[in-house]
Amino acid sequence: MNIFCIIVTYNGSKWIRRTLDSLSDGEQELPIRVIAVDNGSTDDTLSIIKKEYPDVVVIQNGKNLGFGKANNIGIECAYKLGASHFLLLNQDASMAPGSVKKLIEVQLSGGLPLVSPVHWNGSGDRLDSSFCLFVSENPGINDLLSDLLKGTVKDRYKVRFVNAACWLLPKETIEKVGGFDPIYFHYGEDDDFCDRLSYHGGSPYIVPDAKMFHDRVGKGNSEMWNKQKLLVALLQMYGVRPVNRMGRIKTHLRLLKKAAMLSLTGKFKDASAIIAAERRFLKKVPMLKSHAEANRRPGPNWLSLNTEEVTPGKS
Repeated sequence: MNIFCIIVTYNGSKWIRRTLDSLSDGEQELPIRVIAVDNGSTDDTLSIIKKEYPDVVVIQNGKNLGFGKANNIGIECAYKLGASHFLLLNQDASMAPGSVKKLIEVQLSGGLPLVSPVHWNGSGDRLDSSFCLFVSENPGINDLLSDLLKGTVKDRYKVRFVNAACWLLPKETIEKVGGFDPIYFHYGEDDDFCDRLSYHGGSPYIVPDAKMFHDRVGKGNSEMWNKQKLLVALLQMYGVRPVNRMGRIKTHLRLLKKAAMLSLTGKFKDASAIIAAERRFLKKVPMLKSHAEANRRPGPNWLSLNTEEVTPGKS
């Protein structure tokens, strides 16, 4: 095995020591090579990594390329270096001792295409709120909760989706599904990847015995987050399994109706955000159709995996 952890950094000095320390051989009982892909940090994240963690491979983008594209750059680099497994880990997340080893064992035992630990909050006293929200919509979670109450917990549970704060992907998944679709700058790229994985016959799995701690700090600029969330919802109508024409029409009508109601109540800023998202979406429709067609074909989409010459960022 040749395990690489890819961490996309952006002003992450608050967490980076805890994140990197949790990946040490002593903590995880196996060697993990780390690639940090920096999206133009302006704090001391890079100086901390270079000074205190000299074995970490650092790729500096110089600007914020977004979560998905930066991860793709790290995946390309790891692939070139002979990775058998790719651990995608958020800069504000850390692994519980032995959890990477547990993920590897479960992945190998079932030949699973994507495994993820249980996501706890930063202090480890409660489940991560977003993890709870997302996994509650998965049918497999009912099995997990039932087994917990019965005391018969299995080593894995199949789910439709788990957020990409911590994913372990084997080389075979990278070669069959590819990387993140760069049309998603931030948010939505993990939903899209899980949809593509399902389209190609795979599913994510949660490993109850593995733990990750996600020290979230909220959504930052909530106005910007809501705008991006709205755009992502529109983009997803043209995924590998696109919404039918009538469904798209109904979605647009609901949004336009909402914008009209917001205008009538004097909330012009919110109404304008909806109209702006609609305009941005309509401009992307031809590209969305092209991307969906590409994603339906098995292969390393959005990645350059030539082991002789890999150009970071070429996708």
